Amino acid sequence: MKKTSKEKVSVKEASHNLFVDFGIAEATEKNAKVQLAVAINEIIGARHLSQKDAAELMNCTQPEVSSLTRYKLKIFSIERLIDFLLALDNDVEITIRPKHDAKRAAKTSVTLKHSAA
Repeated sequence: MKKTSKEKVSVKEASHNLFVDFGIAEATEKNAKVQLAVAINEIIGARHLSQKDAAELMNCTQPEVSSLTRYKLKIFSIERLIDFLLALDNDVEITIRPKHDAKRAAKTSVTLKHSAA
């Protein structure tokens, strides 16, 4: 015979940045890096590039592309990830606007947009 539990489960809606939700240091930078890496990996996949071919286009090494595809992003700066997108013939648009939360109106939010090739 199974016992049923009437224990309440608390569910919290995630924000736009899971790194912040989990209290991870440098959350904004990590979130930006992940957004950039996702865009790069989508472009590489859409163009059916091998890691070697992607490395040649992005002026980096194949092991670096491997790290990028596995989201091991510690070795990359945001600037370098943007350079990769530019090398893959993409424009990068950074939008800065006030947050909607009245408590944080003085701060800005950075959103990275891209369109897969």
